[in-house]
Amino acid sequence: MSEEEAVKTNKEKDPKRRVKFPFGIKLVVIVTVILLGAAWTITALMAAMVSAELGKTAEDNNAVLNARAAAGAEDRLYRVRADALFLLDLAAAAGDDAPLIRQTETVFFERRQDIAAVIVPGGLSFINRLYFKNNEVDAGGLVSWLGRETESVRRAAAGEPVLRNAASALGVPLLALFYPWREQGVEKSFVIFFSPESLAAIFGSGANAAVMINSDGDVLVHPDIGRILSGANMAEDPLVQALWTADTDTVKLLYSDGDARFYGAGRKLSIPGASVLSVAEYGAVTGSVAAATRRNILLSVTVMFVAILITWFFSRTITAHIKRLMKAAEKIEIGEFELDLKAKSWDEMGVLTERFVHMGRGLMEWEKVKNLVGRFHSQEITGRARQGELVLTGELRQVVVLYADFHSFAEISAKGTPEEALTLLNRYLSKMADSVEKTGGIVDRFIGTRMIAAWGLPLPGKDLAENAMNSIRSALMMRAAMWELNSTRGGPDKPLLRISCGIHAGEVLAGSLGSPRFLEYSLTGKAVDGAVFTEGRCVPNAVDIAVSEEVWNLIGDKILSEELPPAEEGQGGEGWDFRIFGLVNLRALKAREKQRWPFTLDDVRESLKSGAPDSDNDSDSGETQGGVPDLNG
Repeated sequence: MSEEEAVKTNKEKDPKRRVKFPFGIKLVVIVTVILLGAAWTITALMAAMVSAELGKTAEDNNAVLNARAAAGAEDRLYRVRADALFLLDLAAAAGDDAPLIRQTETVFFERRQDIAAVIVPGGLSFINRLYFKNNEVDAGGLVSWLGRETESVRRAAAGEPVLRNAASALGVPLLALFYPWREQGVEKSFVIFFSPESLAAIFGSGANAAVMINSDGDVLVHPDIGRILSGANMAEDPLVQALWTADTDTVKLLYSDGDARFYGAGRKLSIPGASVLSVAEYGAVTGSVAAATRRNILLSVTVMFVAILITWFFSRTITAHIKRLMKAAEKIEIGEFELDLKAKSWDEMGVLTERFVHMGRGLMEWEKVKNLVGRFHSQEITGRARQGELVLTGELRQVVVLYADFHSFAEISAKGTPEEALTLLNRYLSKMADSVEKTGGIVDRFIGTRMIAAWGLPLPGKDLAENAMNSIRSALMMRAAMWELNSTRGGPDKPLLRISCGIHAGEVLAGSLGSPRFLEYSLTGKAVDGAVFTEGRCVPNAVDIAVSEEVWNLIGDKILSEELPPAEEGQGGEGWDFRIFGLVNLRALKAREKQRWPFTLDDVRESLKSGAPDSDNDSDSGETQGGVPDLNG
């Protein structure tokens, strides 16, 4: 019975269960309920979009505030500097006229009451006494503070303006601007002490206030006066770091400071290192949106709770089936294919359960076949075994047996890593198995680096001579594969591959061997032992393929071979009296066909030493494939 007929018969015995309650209807009900959660999704998306829009607006407004505050600060600093230079010019014009200098000082400070003093270190000093009187502080604190600022004086005299927080000098908010000044051709500097109150008015207050710092990060202007008086420093603030490391004079940044997030904007002033910063708290901008979102989420949670109850009710009709199938899958995983399952519903899940049971039965049958012929490469053999068309219970058969050994593996594994050695072994064993399959044989078993293959079973049909020729072709394929792999090897770190093959013909017993649970189709008998003995004559004679007298009698006229000397005492020849021949090549049988290299066993031995075919001999013989024999002749 063909495979198609078997499938048709199984279908007739196993009518399909009709779906009465489609699984899709259940899914529609579940999805419809879950879609109520879309309200929350829409709310979340709207909240995200509104928050993003408000954030963009807040970021732009913050940048505008920062630009205005910076422009105001620039103007204020330039005016303070210009007024101080004007006072110094008037004093220089007055010369030694002390009354005129004092009168100029009085008029100047009446108009610029926010300037506390203008001092030339080591020279003139102009003090706004009314400022000190109104703030109830002593002007002597300026002299003491200035004495500690020698570095600022030096930098200003060198041409670098310096802006400092002088609040510690008097205990009130006070800024000091050190500025370069030339007097009578000498590079000097002067210091302007002035109140930051006018700047604070420009910078604003509250959530939208701006801040000014100097090149050291010291706070100069801040809505919190306490931070100015305490000499606070913002050098480690993320916004300050971003501004200082930026390639431009401005920066906009959304950053985190602790648990809070801020929109920040910064701008560098023309006074070296001085900067204006402004921030807007992210939470204050998006707070109303967050509150509305929370209310909508609470409402959505209520709806979703109801949806979950309904979904749970429907899901029980699904999960019960799934749990049973999971337990069945666990049984299949450990090799128990007889499943105690019954379909209890008429939807897709019921049909799936029934299919699962039939799958288990099919796997049980397949496991039996796999244990018997699972190592066969031929799809024809596997298919006929499943259909029961092969005799696997035991039979005597005349076959050709090939015994091959990868005997240089120990040397290769010792010279390289285990991973490399195993990869090479598997690569070559695969080529050996492929050569057997391509020539119609079967691989009986692998024993470490050894392989046993046979021609003439389990499928009947070919005579012993044809099977012998196919085994010869397979062995020559193994030799060609060895040449190919050896073409990239050689030397102390990459030893050459060395194989040995023995081919013998005779009677074997073939059938299912093993325990009741682990049967394997295999062969045994004296023919197998003869192939092992034949292979054992390869290494002592430095050849890679040897054939027994039984094989030579079958196809000796079709191969080039040379008889090997008999085994000496101690070489394992006891009990065997047949001759053994070293295989050279297939013989050229057609009238106009040139004999291909190798021509003698010495040629074979030379290729085994060099690791590759003799290219000169190839060209002489007309070979076009690097010494690889024609396996189709």
